[in-house]
Amino acid sequence: MTTNFALNFTGYWREPNIGGMPGCSGIYGVYACTYDAYAKSVSMQRLLHIGEAADIHDRVANHEKWSE
Repeated sequence: MTTNFALNFTGYWREPNIGGMPGCSGIYGVYACTYDAYAKSVSMQRLLHIGEAADIHDRVANHEKWSE
């Protein structure tokens, strides 16, 4: 049996712009993506991580990759 899910994204943030992420609770996905500066678009390649947080901005800002 296959289950399908529809996802609605409220935005995406590239690494240099993580400060603009919302300070609210939610579930987040981390994807490997390709950014096309000419078309100003993002193409998702693969899902890397799914997480949840009481404050998404705080969770991502304090992630070990950016705190090194």
